[in-house]
Amino acid sequence: MSFPDFRRRSRLVAALAAALLAAIAAPSGAFAGGGPENVLLVVNQRSWGSLTLANHYVRLRDLPALNVVYLDWNDDNERIDAATLREKILGPVTAEIDRRHLNDHVDYIVYSSDFPWVVDCTADAAAHGVKPNDYQSPHASLTRATF
Repeated sequence: MSFPDFRRRSRLVAALAAALLAAIAAPSGAFAGGGPENVLLVVNQRSWGSLTLANHYVRLRDLPALNVVYLDWNDDNERIDAATLREKILGPVTAEIDRRHLNDHVDYIVYSSDFPWVVDCTADAAAHGVKPNDYQSPHASLTRATF
């Protein structure tokens, strides 16, 4: 074996050893959130579609029953204003989170079907002096408005 081949082989062995050492020294498990205990599912109890979808979601994600909130939603399923969102959806949801002592581990609020998907934030924006422009809309999705 010539000297250049030996140097090339030595570098390869060193790189493999470093990779092996990094793999051994790395933590054995991945730490990531998003498990079933971190999700709160909001269900429209007046809608068979929402109940059906929620039942499948609970079963597939192994969601604890404590993390499912049923709302009696009978208003518009397309759009609402921000005040209605706070009063009729977020208020009851956050009250249930507090009542069930889920504050310390719920990271996600997800919605089943048959809830409004557009939230009109025009009044809130105007109250804070925000004027929509070409890049901003006074409307938000239910998920974004919840966030």
